[in-house]
Amino acid sequence: MKTVFSKLPEEVKLFELAKLVGPIGYGYYERITLKYPEHYPEEYDRMKRWESIPKSVHDEYISEISEFHDNLWKDEPKHTQGFMAVVNNTEEYQIWSDAWERLRPIEEEFKKKCHKKHYGKYGF
Repeated sequence: MKTVFSKLPEEVKLFELAKLVGPIGYGYYERITLKYPEHYPEEYDRMKRWESIPKSVHDEYISEISEFHDNLWKDEPKHTQGFMAVVNNTEEYQIWSDAWERLRPIEEEFKKKCHKKHYGKYGF
């Protein structure tokens, strides 16, 4: 953003100040970017490219990720108690935690490859 701060619209000024203070919500980010594309051309372009991706691509990506996750974890212990598992059954939680430490990198690597496969041709 190369515009002099005092010449910016008030909403853009507030948005820029909010970013300095802490995290901002995506809805706020999206609203300002779409309303003032001249101030955020790269972000605007990225949003428009993402919107142009057919829903079927997103559906295929989600389906492939979900299927991989389900198959990867099918024989592993289930963890459904949240924090209470740590309190109520530390041994069982440790078994799940060990599986998570072992399988999470495999899953993350698959997600990266899957993302590239489905979204790479769109520049993501």
